Amino acid sequence: MNLNTPNKLIILRFILTLAIILVLSFVPLSLRNDFSFTIGDGIYVSWLNVIALLLFIIASSTDYFDGYLARKNDQITDFGKFFDPLVDKIMINSVLIFFAAFEYIPIWIVVFFIIRDIMVDGLRMNLSTKGKVLSAQKSGKWKTFFQIIGIIVLFLIHSQPNLDNYWGYNYNSYYALSLIPIFIALFFSLYSGFSYYYNNFKEIL
Repeated sequence: MNLNTPNKLIILRFILTLAIILVLSFVPLSLRNDFSFTIGDGIYVSWLNVIALLLFIIASSTDYFDGYLARKNDQITDFGKFFDPLVDKIMINSVLIFFAAFEYIPIWIVVFFIIRDIMVDGLRMNLSTKGKVLSAQKSGKWKTFFQIIGIIVLFLIHSQPNLDNYWGYNYNSYYALSLIPIFIALFFSLYSGFSYYYNNFKEIL
């Protein structure tokens, strides 16, 4: 394996993903043990929620830089082609699963994202057995972009799991607005998924 800088960034993103999962696991416990601070009118924010957000932003930034450096320095490798999208999916879907558990996001949205990824990965494996490569589409990249933006917005809107109506009468408006990037990501997710299968339909028969 060629451990060039882009590949090292992919490995770093995977390590950061594991750290995010670990931190989010203890968010509810941190609130019960007063490892939090308050903003506004008694809104409790877990310090672990803030740490998870910062880790997610750092991890997401490595996704841009590893691709940029790989293209710029002609360091595209088979390792990067395989693990870069895989680590992205692990990072994003893991956080979304926690968000569904914390009631930041409806669980059916997360289910659609995961099913789509499983279907596309299955298609990619099917084509690889025939010596063909499933080329990335711009719609798939837009899906990832809006997922990342949506996750950051949800982190900022929700201070803690199972949030009650802390924002008063405006909470529903804030919540609806926070889901806009996620719904855009869902559109690109489904569109790219159908497009992958449509463009490769003859190959899978």
